[in-house]
Amino acid sequence: MMKLVDYFYSIIIYFHNKNSLFLEKYIFKILKVLLNILFPIYYIFRKPKFGNIKKREDEYLIISLTSYSRRINNVWQVVYTLLCQSLKPDKIILWLSEEEFGNISNLPNNLKKLVKYGLEVRFCKDIGPHKKYYYTMKNYPEAIVITVDDDVYYPSNTVELLYKKHLEFPNSVCCNWAHEITFDFERHIRPYSQWKSAIDNHNMFPQNKIFPVGYQGVLYPAKCLDNIVFSEKSITRLAPTTDDIWLKFAAFLNKTKAIRTDKGNYKFFEIISSQKYSLFKINVKEYNKNDKSIKLIKNYFQKELRDVHAK
Repeated sequence: MMKLVDYFYSIIIYFHNKNSLFLEKYIFKILKVLLNILFPIYYIFRKPKFGNIKKREDEYLIISLTSYSRRINNVWQVVYTLLCQSLKPDKIILWLSEEEFGNISNLPNNLKKLVKYGLEVRFCKDIGPHKKYYYTMKNYPEAIVITVDDDVYYPSNTVELLYKKHLEFPNSVCCNWAHEITFDFERHIRPYSQWKSAIDNHNMFPQNKIFPVGYQGVLYPAKCLDNIVFSEKSITRLAPTTDDIWLKFAAFLNKTKAIRTDKGNYKFFEIISSQKYSLFKINVKEYNKNDKSIKLIKNYFQKELRDVHAK
């Protein structure tokens, strides 16, 4: 099945490299619809062939994600692509709210079937989107953690790209998609809407101004974030739905910079039916919660963040 996913990505990469923005955008829309139709059908007629989750001798690598009831019926498709990565992690952990799901018997069969191939499903207190990193980082403080979203078809080289960049810059947060935080003349962070979106990686080195966007995967080295990241009280007060913002400021506070991988600047295919409940609509489009969280966090950590700027 990953041949299907990777083949669709190869088409997008072809048009992306041709610098044909209009064609790339048009073809992307068509392929996204086709992939959403074909992926579940293809799965019915082909038995999955996954390699074992790798037991590493060097660094411990965990893929961590979360989901919720409105998306749970489709998250198996995301997990499938994660189990087919060219570079295998030691664990893939899906965190689900105990209050919402209770136990594994209440999950869709397509998801439960993936447990025997290496998926771990764990139940926890519901802290919203922060579940995708919080419990993994807390339970495995020495591990490298790669966070992913629950509505994306990941190409098979997603983890490999992140890990290669990590070997280059072992103390930096690595991401496949990033925005650039912009600053005014007084070195104050501008509103989210004024940041440079979808920056490329030309002549790039780790910088404070690089803002990792979670949907294409983000790698966090062990202990790269300030311990404030585990304060449930602060999360609830300052960034209840804006996990990417919260993680970036936790990196700021720990003086950890970020770097983008060498992946091209093309988008990933998303599960269409999941977009009705996207955090992007809440945090960026409709309610502008990213800027609200940025303002709250800046005010709360005014002293600690006064030296943060574009370097």
